[in-house]
Amino acid sequence: MEKTFAVLGRIYSSFMPMRLNDGLVVRDGKVLYLGDADSVMKISRELGAEIINYGKKTIIPGFIDSHMHLNSLGMSLMTLDLRGTKSIDELKLKLRKFIEGRDKKIVIGRGWDQELFSEGRWPNAMDLDEAIKDAPVILVRVCGHAAVMNSAAISLLPEEELKGPYIQKDERGRPTGLVFEDAVGRALSILGEALDKREMLRKGSEQAARLGVTSVGFMSAKRADLFALKDMKELEELKTRVFLYMDHAEISDSIALDLKYGTEMVKLNGIKLFADGSFGARTALLSEPYSDDPSTRGTAVMKEDELAYWMKYAIDRGLQTATHAIGDAALDSVLKAMEISKVKGLAGRIEHASLVRPDQVDKMRTIGVGVSVQPRFVISDWWLVKRLGKERARYAYPFKTLINAGLVVGFSTDAPVEPLDPWLSVNAAVGRGEEERVEIFELTKHERLSLAEALHAYTAGSAELLGANDLGKLEIGKRADFVVVNADPFSGTDLKTIRVLETFIEGTRVYSATTENLIF
Repeated sequence: MEKTFAVLGRIYSSFMPMRLNDGLVVRDGKVLYLGDADSVMKISRELGAEIINYGKKTIIPGFIDSHMHLNSLGMSLMTLDLRGTKSIDELKLKLRKFIEGRDKKIVIGRGWDQELFSEGRWPNAMDLDEAIKDAPVILVRVCGHAAVMNSAAISLLPEEELKGPYIQKDERGRPTGLVFEDAVGRALSILGEALDKREMLRKGSEQAARLGVTSVGFMSAKRADLFALKDMKELEELKTRVFLYMDHAEISDSIALDLKYGTEMVKLNGIKLFADGSFGARTALLSEPYSDDPSTRGTAVMKEDELAYWMKYAIDRGLQTATHAIGDAALDSVLKAMEISKVKGLAGRIEHASLVRPDQVDKMRTIGVGVSVQPRFVISDWWLVKRLGKERARYAYPFKTLINAGLVVGFSTDAPVEPLDPWLSVNAAVGRGEEERVEIFELTKHERLSLAEALHAYTAGSAELLGANDLGKLEIGKRADFVVVNADPFSGTDLKTIRVLETFIEGTRVYSATTENLIF
């Protein structure tokens, strides 16, 4: 990339420490110079470089979402959005409206939450059949760890799949339509074969660029996603950097060796593992039973020995492991597996770490693990105190504790579980649900972060977690990934209202609010 230009504006080159500049010069996709406006203009004239003057607008390093699902995000933009649905009746109404005038090959939706339903229960196949009978329907819960299907969809699943432990059955042994954990992904793979993977990834990356997300940690990627990404035109179709974490069942030595390759935009970083499920589905593994359902402690998706095997596999191939652990008992298993496989430092990532006891913080510090957290969960899981009880809930989403322990903490959304918009997550990290009046606020307000801490975690923290030390800050020699926004976040503006005006990756403008999909 042979291009030199300068940018003037209110430039935050980093947040911890806080550094503010008037301008920067970009050459060949990297930061050549940072400084005051006069110096930047002088250098620009000497180099014959274009100057882009943003006046009083604010420029920050590009956001890095360390844990999200680019394929599922793209799918959610192409399918039925069920977030905010208040009842099963409303869900059925949305299904009927969605199918009107459409090809009835398959209906995929995402975002429902039974905790919001006025009926006070989970949906089932009979509910969906009342809305649509002649086309397969699968609707994924907001957390991604549960889904409901209609009878037409159930009939398409192989008999062996229907015998699996994550297919809920009634007292007569018939599937109810509800599936959990691994069965969700398998059902989506079977039913969603007709969807265009490349189009899904393109839409997901466009959404990222629109929101100022210049890099993503793409979790649980499949081989089909990998092949589609390799075929996409970088910065034209693919508008965000992608650090891949392959589904462990999809990885192979040939892929691991081939993709130690990497381009400027796509790199295999690691393997995704699962220790448990989610709080919402009561499949997160706890050391004590759920307070609102004493009959269960959750589900162990992978046991210690299996986790340790894959951790060793990754270490031997120079890859990270990113292990999903929401409940405290799941975290115990992950830490034990790390000890067995001799994981040290950022070779091991923990995803979510939603419930962390004080004794576990010490073990995490000893190993030196990195942690990817999702601040919006604090608000979305408004019912969490009921699930865990007040005593345990004190240790939920301990962002400040983890940072104070010296761990590398990166921010993320788990999109499409949460909206990809980084400002919503930054607001949640700083406000901790006070404005939304979530019950957990009073129990955990000591875990609030400063704005600088939150922005650091979303930029430099995530970069370090991904092993991308040339990203996350606007410093000389680092890649020129940056975002122009309409307001200074430190000016007291409502963080939720901040909007992206332009997004640059390696000095190339990939999004402009005035000219969508601009590349130059």
